[in-house]
Amino acid sequence: MTTYTLAQLRNRVLGKLGVLSGTETATAEDAALVEQVATNVHAMLDREVYVTWVLSAIPDTVFEPLTYIVAARCADDFGLPDARRAELWTLHGAAMGEIRTQVQAEENSAPIRAEFF
Repeated sequence: MTTYTLAQLRNRVLGKLGVLSGTETATAEDAALVEQVATNVHAMLDREVYVTWVLSAIPDTVFEPLTYIVAARCADDFGLPDARRAELWTLHGAAMGEIRTQVQAEENSAPIRAEFF
């Protein structure tokens, strides 16, 4: 399974926000903001759906959904137009559902311990 780093997530989010393109490098301020939001989102997901991954090794199955969740939560800070913010929040909702599905699939594939009474 391919995994991604927080830096790769950050750059992908900044690309979705239209802040970075191609080989541009994020400013320290932009990088810090996106990384903080990503850390907060990861903590929220851990509380809500119990994630089994860390931000230094994001599985490919959740990378894109996580990108849209973080991008939507950063949209106001980067002053995106209303239409783009609304689009990102729509994608955020779909991405949350996709991550929940991924977590449930992982849970369902785990062995179940039998209890006898």
